[in-house]
Amino acid sequence: MDTQRGRTLIVLTALRFSEEYGAAALRAAAKRSEDVVLGLVVDRDLSEAVAGQLADVGFLGERLMQEFRETMLQEYRTRGLAHLKELEQEARRLGLQVETRVVDGAFRASVFALAQQTGATRISVARMNSAHVSRLFFGSEIEHLAKEARIPVDVYLLTGEVAATAGGSRV
Repeated sequence: MDTQRGRTLIVLTALRFSEEYGAAALRAAAKRSEDVVLGLVVDRDLSEAVAGQLADVGFLGERLMQEFRETMLQEYRTRGLAHLKELEQEARRLGLQVETRVVDGAFRASVFALAQQTGATRISVARMNSAHVSRLFFGSEIEHLAKEARIPVDVYLLTGEVAATAGGSRV
């Protein structure tokens, strides 16, 4: 990849992906003449949270809970890799220089690590279209990411619309 060109990290997760988001993020990178890094984050914290809630209500025993977590992670990885492959093919059709990465870990920390490792100059992420009140009460990993980022963050809705651009203010 050309080190003089901008580089957009397009973040994928099993839950934060849609074809519309992927296509919109690729088109935006192409319009800016940027290279693309497609980063799949397999978020273990998410499976832990879901399994923990099921355990809290007594739905699963310890052994079944562990099996459920591992099955969920494998499903996240499988779905994510399929999305990654589709987006990589689309990026190549658009004539973009593309690199792919897969990481296991907590969402925000993994995105920041990927951005640093790949020299990203912009991050594109999608968020579910949850109610503003819900995000106020429960927080949003995406909003935290955008506030803490040292580079611009384009936040897309799963419909492919840009919800906000933030970040880049910290040095």
